[in-house]
Amino acid sequence: MSLFAGMSSWAYPEWRRSFYSPNEPSSHMLASYCQHFKSVEINNTYYRMPSASTLAGWSDQVPPAFQFAFKANRGITRTKEFASKAALAVRFCDLLGTTGSHLGPVLFQLESRADVPQLADFLAMLRPRLRRIVVEFRHKSWFTDAAFDVLRGSDVALCQTETDSGCDPLVSARDFSYVRLRKSAYTRAELDERIGQLEALAGAGHDIFCYLKHDVENAVLLRELRPSAPGN
Repeated sequence: MSLFAGMSSWAYPEWRRSFYSPNEPSSHMLASYCQHFKSVEINNTYYRMPSASTLAGWSDQVPPAFQFAFKANRGITRTKEFASKAALAVRFCDLLGTTGSHLGPVLFQLESRADVPQLADFLAMLRPRLRRIVVEFRHKSWFTDAAFDVLRGSDVALCQTETDSGCDPLVSARDFSYVRLRKSAYTRAELDERIGQLEALAGAGHDIFCYLKHDVENAVLLRELRPSAPGN
């Protein structure tokens, strides 16, 4: 199995010179990004629904084994009645299907207070449409054994978010885990150790998807620590 380590998005003009070449066209950035990393977390789908043509265009630019992780649209998740957004969720999932074999995990950030029965209904609705589902709890009331049991019973991963304040528990799905490294800064030694831990976990039998926040310093550091191209 594999460690899919990368960044949260790729199309940042301020990455020119440090990560991309000084005159790198925006339209070429994804292809250049893929020379170093084999996955990316896409954040802009949280703010707007993607078009099928855009998704297909991205898929055409990446190697066969490359994986996209998508953040679910806020119209689905930024409400206390998220299970009522079934029609929007179905539309979103159908659009993501445009990426074919490049479709990796889909991250649903739940921002309301805990409602465990609603969570179970929501995941049951998503399960036939997505292979790999991740939930990130953005309210402390969710961090209970009851909520974790629902995730495990639905074969859904809890996003392990690491910040300066601490790290969420690691609740894996059957064949993958999902980690977001969100500390304000990582030293070379810290990041090397953290990525090494995740590589060891991946070797134990499942895939690990790990994304750093989009600071160019993180992108350059991750590229230097793990320089091998993803290949085909």
